[in-house]
Amino acid sequence: MSTHSITPSQARRRDSERMRRMLLALLSSGSAITTTQLRIRLDGSGFYGTPHETVYRHLRLLASRGQIRRVVGVEGGREVRWARNRDDEQT
Repeated sequence: MSTHSITPSQARRRDSERMRRMLLALLSSGSAITTTQLRIRLDGSGFYGTPHETVYRHLRLLASRGQIRRVVGVEGGREVRWARNRDDEQT
């Protein structure tokens, strides 16, 4: 029996970091992508059924860290796109 089992909170933290790394990878294409498009792409990357709000929360965290930025549509609509910050693409 292993004495190095992880707690549920450690597992959630690990999964959250994994999702943020995947979001950064998806945004590395260079084009700005909507939250909905990112959620759909996450479905195909092992994060099936992730709620829109969860994806948005992770995107806001990455933006607060300066790794990505919000790109608001010119038309003034509700659509928000996300893009990777150029100076962060090496990390």
